[in-house]
Amino acid sequence: MIDVLLATYRPNAEMLKAQIDSIRTQKGVEVNLIQREDETGEGACANFSALLMKSRADYVAFSDQDDVWLSDKLEREMVLMRDLEQRYGKDEPLLVFTDLKVTDAELNVLSESHFDWIKVSPRRNLPRQIVFQNTASGNTILINAALRELANPIPAEAFMHDHWLMLVTSAFGHLAYSAKPSVLYRQHGGNLSGSRKVGFGYFWWRFRQGRCSLRTRLYANVHQAEAFVARFGNRSPRELAALVGIGGKPWIVRVWILLRHRIFKNGFFRNLGTLLVI
Repeated sequence: MIDVLLATYRPNAEMLKAQIDSIRTQKGVEVNLIQREDETGEGACANFSALLMKSRADYVAFSDQDDVWLSDKLEREMVLMRDLEQRYGKDEPLLVFTDLKVTDAELNVLSESHFDWIKVSPRRNLPRQIVFQNTASGNTILINAALRELANPIPAEAFMHDHWLMLVTSAFGHLAYSAKPSVLYRQHGGNLSGSRKVGFGYFWWRFRQGRCSLRTRLYANVHQAEAFVARFGNRSPRELAALVGIGGKPWIVRVWILLRHRIFKNGFFRNLGTLLVI
């Protein structure tokens, strides 16, 4: 049995139906769909956190409201999960994720690989590599019960539920990924959390947002790291512990902390921007 957690917020009815149909027609697995509507605007992370508290199955997957899952998504992810269980045991926190196909609103494919679309390597999964840049898309993630119990409750400071789960897994568990896409990741005007193709236009768009906007986003990740250390104490990776209180230090010290602990994103321009706004 797999609990599929579907968080919705003012969904497009036609797209939501396509999403639910693709979940209910998954091959080779038994699915328990748990849906929750965000009626107060609390945000996707809080919505998924509330859903996760309701989960009781051995495995948990996460669904957005407007994508389409390929029919063998969960079946293939369970193969990865079984392999992790054989290697590390069912009591270890385990997480698997896959690539996605990026599409437009009508499901016309824009990119065969989301990893290529955003210029991020799925192999970058150490705590220092993902604390400022999550690797896995939540709509591809499958976790086991051990990870659910360890990660719950998701703190209010979490940047997103998938980022929090990846940090916990990277620190205390094991993960695996597949380069074969499992989801048609629909991009449209109503996306709550969409994806932009990374290239010159992307970096120009980021630059035009201004330093304040970039710094706010960066420090949301710092606050997530601080919440992680508050939860797990001296069990926390030293790279995350090094970020606690970094905002109160001089700029040159902040830069030195990132360099010393090799807290880097994927790509030169991303890291240059991080060092300038930290």
